[in-house]
Amino acid sequence: LHFSRILRASFDDVTLRVLESISLSKDMQMLNGVRSALKEFMRKESVIIFREISEESVDVKLTCADFLITVFAMIGDIESCMALRYEALIMREEKMANHPGLQVSCNEWATFAEQSLENGFPSLVNQVSKDALL
Repeated sequence: LHFSRILRASFDDVTLRVLESISLSKDMQMLNGVRSALKEFMRKESVIIFREISEESVDVKLTCADFLITVFAMIGDIESCMALRYEALIMREEKMANHPGLQVSCNEWATFAEQSLENGFPSLVNQVSKDALL
């Protein structure tokens, strides 16, 4: 029942609550299996989602990115979470000429760099430093 929302690609707040309830399970073996399957599924699904919204507005793309970032964080896929956060920051920077409110602040870049380092992605820190200086 819980997975049916995810498998139907019904991505909304209810789906987030389902994922959250799954993550509270006491059965570690089941939880690890579910997380592994969800990581694989969500990585594939996110590619499909972004392909489908490629012609949509930057607001739609950022909303989808924000939702997927939350999902990846909830299922413990830190690599996908950080990669998508980085892509969202880059998207905001690229679109800020037409949407000044999207500009990424130096503080946002610094916070992201710090979190990248804390989560074991030092290569992202170098790239973020370059992006922040542009």
